[in-house]
Amino acid sequence: MSVRSIVSDEPIISEEKDLFKRSGFCEHVANLINNYNDNESIAIALCGAWGTGKTSILNMVSDKINHDKIIIMKFSPWDYEKGDSLYFEFLRELRMSLKNNKKILSDKILKKLTEALTILDPKRGKAVENQLSTSFSDLRKNIDDALADSGKKLLVLIDDLDRLEADEVLNVFKIVKSSLNFSNSIYMLSYDRSNISKAVERLTHESGESFLNKIIQLEINIPILTERNLRRVFNLLMDDDSYAYHFDYDQYAFAFTTVRDVKRAVNSFKFKSSFLGALLNQADLMAMTIIELNWPNVFKDIYRSKKILLGGQVNNADKVIDEILSSVEKDDTKAGLKKIIKRLFPDLGQKERYRLGSNHRVGRICTNDFFDLFFMEVVKQSLIAERFRQLEESLFSENKYELDLKDTNVSDEVSTVGALLRTKDGKEKYLAQLKLSKWVLSIHWSDDLFGKLREVDSFFSYGDRIFRYLIENDKTGIKSLFEELKTASIDFNYLYFLMNMTSNISRIQVSRQFALVVPSICSGLDKREETGLSRFEIMVLRQLFRERSEECIDEMIISICRNRIILVSAVSSTLSEHSKIDFIEKFILESKEFHDDYIGDDEITISEKLNQLMEHLS
Repeated sequence: MSVRSIVSDEPIISEEKDLFKRSGFCEHVANLINNYNDNESIAIALCGAWGTGKTSILNMVSDKINHDKIIIMKFSPWDYEKGDSLYFEFLRELRMSLKNNKKILSDKILKKLTEALTILDPKRGKAVENQLSTSFSDLRKNIDDALADSGKKLLVLIDDLDRLEADEVLNVFKIVKSSLNFSNSIYMLSYDRSNISKAVERLTHESGESFLNKIIQLEINIPILTERNLRRVFNLLMDDDSYAYHFDYDQYAFAFTTVRDVKRAVNSFKFKSSFLGALLNQADLMAMTIIELNWPNVFKDIYRSKKILLGGQVNNADKVIDEILSSVEKDDTKAGLKKIIKRLFPDLGQKERYRLGSNHRVGRICTNDFFDLFFMEVVKQSLIAERFRQLEESLFSENKYELDLKDTNVSDEVSTVGALLRTKDGKEKYLAQLKLSKWVLSIHWSDDLFGKLREVDSFFSYGDRIFRYLIENDKTGIKSLFEELKTASIDFNYLYFLMNMTSNISRIQVSRQFALVVPSICSGLDKREETGLSRFEIMVLRQLFRERSEECIDEMIISICRNRIILVSAVSSTLSEHSKIDFIEKFILESKEFHDDYIGDDEITISEKLNQLMEHLS
């Protein structure tokens, strides 16, 4: 499976791509800036947690600024390597922003900017303090005068402040408040107030809140996104996929507080699903992805608790889950995670594991064979090879085609390998090693085993998939299969199973092959005195009749009737030839009466066919 479309986390640059319709909010902020008429500088903070879309909002505000009145300069300190002079980079960005405004960027100002940049150039080493102070003072005065004469203002948008180290944060605030604080300028900084406040406190040992209040004149908080907003984003990012349909967002809503939370979860899920999607339950995969991203310790503790979680029978399931969630501090978060874990492991604390077969069939984490795959970044080829080896050991004994009845994990091995082999590499490298005839004969079961294995849905779900794949890709093996079936001791029960499994192959070819197998089945039947057709005999006949395989039906019915005569003869060696004919007649009549309801009126022709053959046999 190819990697599904990953979602970009780049900020939007225009309101057309805004999923939350925040155009009104951005326009209000832009109008505030456009209408600011004071000559003194002002510092505005756009506050929001990490991932709430601060950069996107800055971009949309910038689009709504009156460019005839305001010059915009964008400065992102995060773009520069630590150690570079932020003053140097700031002035270089300023020069670039002013280059199209000749009224402001006069030769005189350009000269002052160049002098300052020369002094600040990191290649020259540490700037001389008195030179720098003089240069900044002259530069400020010249730019202040130029802005005043032009009637324009300078808007400086400073982004990604909360990504900087604490000392770099302080340098940015120095630029805003003192060193390069120009008149007729508006500084708009975006950051997470809590993180910036803590960073300031680490260096200044004073209240971060108090420090920010001295710098910032206006604080604007980004509107909080509602759960409905985030759910809509989640569904859009999942590309309206069926995976989103199967995933109940409301159960995990507490894990998402920002758009970035949603994007990270969707991207990680899509990456995992690109190579695990064919194997694992998608809802479980998304749940584990969310847990891994947000609570890595819980993710690890789930893995460490495999034996307990899959064991099912524990005295106190809540206690087990509480231990897994011991690293989680918030009570509401812990309550939400507890519900998730109970959904992931529904049999935890239950006396019986009623849904084992169905859970295994859909690749859920609560099954032994799929649990480990939820903790793997890649399905290792060594795992497939090892599972394949275990499958062969479980199914095929030396020189014999039979199931190892002592191996209680046979069905699980078939299920796991069947799932793993759904990958492209698994099919090409491993499944091709299986021989059709070997596989078919290895799962030929006795009546007792047939009943036991039928109780395990997963065995038939994945066992049948392996069989079907072999049927579709081993055409030459079909002929050898039927050759071996002629000498094998199978019954109509198993013959009907094979007919269903080969339903996608040319029916004429297969029907004739099946008809040739019937005599060997009849000759191997146990001695018995019942006279009616068995359920599977009539089902095989119906199957052949539907396909209009007249020649096959004749051959099969003749074989069945002859075998019944042989059986009766063995029971009573004194039975006359006339009695044998009576037996055939009785056999036909009882079969017809007993199976009319099952066959249906449109299938009466089968019994009529038997009547026609009675005369031929006599």
